[in-house]
Amino acid sequence: MRSAFLLLPLIFCIAITAQVEPIQIGTLPNLIDEASGLQCPNAIECWTLNDNNDGSRLFKVDQTGTFISQLILNNASQIDYEDIARGQDGRYFIGDFGNNQNDREDLTIYITEDLETVSGTTVDTESISFSFSDQSAFPPPDEEKNFDIEAMIQWNDSLYLFSRNRTNPYNGWTKIYSLPDQAGEHEALLIDSIFGNLSSTYNSVTGADINPSGQRIVLCTNGAIFLITDFDEGFSSASIQYNFFSTTRPYEGISFIDECSVLLVEEGNPGGIYSLNTCDILTHMPELEAEIELQISNGMLRSSIERSFSRIEVIDISGRCVHRSSGRMEIPLNSLKNGIYLVRMFESGQSHVRVISVQY
Repeated sequence: MRSAFLLLPLIFCIAITAQVEPIQIGTLPNLIDEASGLQCPNAIECWTLNDNNDGSRLFKVDQTGTFISQLILNNASQIDYEDIARGQDGRYFIGDFGNNQNDREDLTIYITEDLETVSGTTVDTESISFSFSDQSAFPPPDEEKNFDIEAMIQWNDSLYLFSRNRTNPYNGWTKIYSLPDQAGEHEALLIDSIFGNLSSTYNSVTGADINPSGQRIVLCTNGAIFLITDFDEGFSSASIQYNFFSTTRPYEGISFIDECSVLLVEEGNPGGIYSLNTCDILTHMPELEAEIELQISNGMLRSSIERSFSRIEVIDISGRCVHRSSGRMEIPLNSLKNGIYLVRMFESGQSHVRVISVQY
């Protein structure tokens, strides 16, 4: 039976980019064992939180993870906190919108004053209650389970929410919603969607932030970050650079600390704090964007350029490595089952990533 091989089309101006690795710079204290969300008002201090059963607390730490202080949110319950965002006016937004089963009807975002101005151990909150404009079943069918939210940013009087896709079979789409950034009852409007890839590990969004000038949005997953630029006309026409990591970790929050640099926080005990410069991703783009193509020859998957790679990996949609080798790119197609794969080729501290589909 004939086999077919094809590169998935690059849509929405997506570019598969060079690999820039996060570097661990700190470790969180034991009391923050389920870190879920990160927001850094400056390059020295950050706010983070545990996702549930933690008394509605926010924790301030420095970049090394050293505990500084904590605040308790007044008039706030805690079901599943998933992200924290800071508005242009200094207000903070805490998202109690974790929705793994896609069945919640009590989604809430808490609003506080600028946390840097709070002198006590508690802070008052207002709240936004919201529902999704496109959800009518709680839960929906498995193939429509894309109403979990773990990522949020604020910009221009609106909050933007990014879904963590839990569809089965997994369809690779991240939905983007907007709603007003003022207290009250609101409907989160579905304004756009972006397609990433068909690996939930590398594609399902767990955190987001926007840089101070509003020129870059970054999304994090357990195995990659997506850098979004040129989104003035909407996300579907934006430029998206994918930066895949060589290893996966439970990254659950991300925050800019300046125009380029971000910190990531990892869930776990102990959880780590990591640093990455998003401008390095753009710096590597031009030389790698179209350098390597994949092709079939005599039943083998090969690169278009004769080159020896330090490591070659093929990752299936569950995030499992199904092939690992080094040297020339020569992978027997009959060793791959039907499905979607990420192919990563490492050389000289950089990596090239391609998305392929194998069908028999």
